[in-house]
Amino acid sequence: MVNVKYIARKYNYRNEEIDASIMRLLEYVRVSPITESMIAESYSSGAPDTEDMIQSLSAKSIGASCVITRDPKGFGLATVPVLSPKEFLESCR
Repeated sequence: MVNVKYIARKYNYRNEEIDASIMRLLEYVRVSPITESMIAESYSSGAPDTEDMIQSLSAKSIGASCVITRDPKGFGLATVPVLSPKEFLESCR
């Protein structure tokens, strides 16, 4: 959610609007934890993008059905399906 707020601020949304939107979003999504072991596994995995690998491991730990990203390149070793926002929205229809 920190990234959501960061990006929204770049587009000049007000904090109140962002916070209200994040609270609505939390009704539909689950925020997964990141642990030390996930970070260590990511760095030892040989993944091209350790940050994306950490996100993948975190998603897997809660049984997430997918990871939604605008940049799927770093998720080459992901064991959770990786979808673009458009693909995700189309799958909801």
